[in-house]
Amino acid sequence: MATAATAAGGSGCDARQHEARFRLGLARSVTTSSLEVAGAAVAVRRWDNPGLHPVVLVHGGGAHARWWDAVAPHLTSGPVLALDLSGHGDSDHRPAYTQQLWVGEVRAVVRQVQGVPLLVGHSMGGLVAALLARAGDVELAGVVMIDSPINDAAPVPDVAPALGRPRRYAATAAEVEQRFRPILDSGRMASEVRAHVARHSVRRYDGGYGWKFDPAFHHAGRIRDVLDVRPACPVHYVRPTEGLATDEMFTQAHDRLGPDALAVIEMEGVGHNPMLDAPVELTAILRDVVRECG
Repeated sequence: MATAATAAGGSGCDARQHEARFRLGLARSVTTSSLEVAGAAVAVRRWDNPGLHPVVLVHGGGAHARWWDAVAPHLTSGPVLALDLSGHGDSDHRPAYTQQLWVGEVRAVVRQVQGVPLLVGHSMGGLVAALLARAGDVELAGVVMIDSPINDAAPVPDVAPALGRPRRYAATAAEVEQRFRPILDSGRMASEVRAHVARHSVRRYDGGYGWKFDPAFHHAGRIRDVLDVRPACPVHYVRPTEGLATDEMFTQAHDRLGPDALAVIEMEGVGHNPMLDAPVELTAILRDVVRECG
């Protein structure tokens, strides 16, 4: 399959410059709202950047929209929207979760956008994005999947027990924040980014403080074979070289869909969570894809 580009892991920014850029992004104006989708309120964050090329961002399993805070304000080609899937972030919890419910939530957000958006999803969010693209009932400029376990060949970390356990409560939010460790944590995340995302990952419940995500979301099951039907729009795959994607996975996709089905963009020396570990590089990649698909 086509390799569109290779992005290096280093951005040329020292830690002080990186933190200054992160704070500059946080200072950007953002609006928050919610949509009701199949009986649940879905939280949405929106940056009204000038331009004609909107972007919709979908987080991974157990994450939330604030994982994109180091990237979204710097995508300046048009409005940027990031949602919390139900069972995550500030969206409602449901009695049960299905993949099609999540697809419906993303569809509802896409339909709020004027123009034809680029849909970007990380890990599980990339699979949800691909399912929506395959459905073909909304117009998309393209899809970007970031280290998503497509088909059956990708190794999936043994995280099911952790995600399926009953919620652990703590007396203070700080106690929970100190436990913040993303799945496949590379250890490269800037301390300011880590503290910010951890702070927005916790809420208070009757039993004390705990993670915002609903442990039951995991019972929706693993999303498989999302690329058995080739979407009409272009599909880019951002592959961090230290992420979970394997050569076998891409060989399988190649055999099913043909050599040009995915435009693969490698991020050298980057792990599973590039929006946290390498936001400058990921922002540059997404800007390039927006220009290409626009």
